[in-house]
Amino acid sequence: MHTAGLAARARAAALLERLGAPRPAQAADLLVAWTDGLLYDRLAGATAATRPAPDVEELTAAVRRMLTAALSA
Repeated sequence: MHTAGLAARARAAALLERLGAPRPAQAADLLVAWTDGLLYDRLAGATAATRPAPDVEELTAAVRRMLTAALSA
């Protein structure tokens, strides 16, 4: 988990740097944490068993919001 988490943060930081984030490493930490939280919530969280599976549009909108926030951080 540790190695995979560091690799995800490194890839996210590289992407955010290319997109012009002012502090890509810090933004990558947040982006990966938000993504982990979103995945947990949708797959195993308290309401995962009672809500419909997320669709591509819902996940795309969430990722766009997270990227927008990370780029402004």
